[in-house]
Amino acid sequence: MRSLHKFSINTVAFSALAVSLSSSAIAAQVTGMASITLDNPAVLSSLPASTAGWYFSKHWGPGNESLEINGSTTGGTDIASTEEYSFKAAVNSNATTVTTSTAGAGRTLQATDMDTSNTSNGQIGLNGAMRMNHLTLTTYLAPYDFSVKKMAGQWGIYSFDSAFSTAQLFNINNVNEGLDIDGNLLLSGDLYWPTAGFNWNGLLSGDTQIKLGEFSLAPAPVPLPGAALLFAGGLMSLFPALRKKVKA
Repeated sequence: MRSLHKFSINTVAFSALAVSLSSSAIAAQVTGMASITLDNPAVLSSLPASTAGWYFSKHWGPGNESLEINGSTTGGTDIASTEEYSFKAAVNSNATTVTTSTAGAGRTLQATDMDTSNTSNGQIGLNGAMRMNHLTLTTYLAPYDFSVKKMAGQWGIYSFDSAFSTAQLFNINNVNEGLDIDGNLLLSGDLYWPTAGFNWNGLLSGDTQIKLGEFSLAPAPVPLPGAALLFAGGLMSLFPALRKKVKA
């Protein structure tokens, strides 16, 4: 009877632990790496005569989180008006938004506070900054410090600065959303100008039916540690010796 009682206690304890581990696996902050492709010819073709000529001309990635972005900011990667440009943006690991600079319109690392079990709440912060230039004018637009969120069921990419606050840059349409075997968020879709709310297309009046690019989010690749590579190399070095022994 005593052993049965002990077995019952252990079973309950194990079940509670399994439930706890299962819950923690399901409820997890979104992590990973975003891949974004912008099609400048499509961007140019989407604009009416009144705003024609705007395209994405610059991209700044990791290491530029405090850099003031304006019309004369140097560095980064130049993007041609005829180019389809692809880049990666790591998901920010900070759970609250961090101010990295107050110069100009400010810079931030946008928070990642979205849980993989409920993508209708919170956002996914992304590292990076863009600049748009005009083919003939000297003015510029600068969407940067990005986040990805789902508002009223619609996924989108948003920018933030102290002048305009949060403004939507793109809709993400034709979305595929799910979890991988480890519970990581998988997200992909096509980029279009947004259709509602405070957004950059309020300035550009672009055609919201023209696809401008693509977006995807997946777990960041995990590099093998040096010890694992050495171990693999050691195993490979054994094969010639094993082959000789088999022949003998």
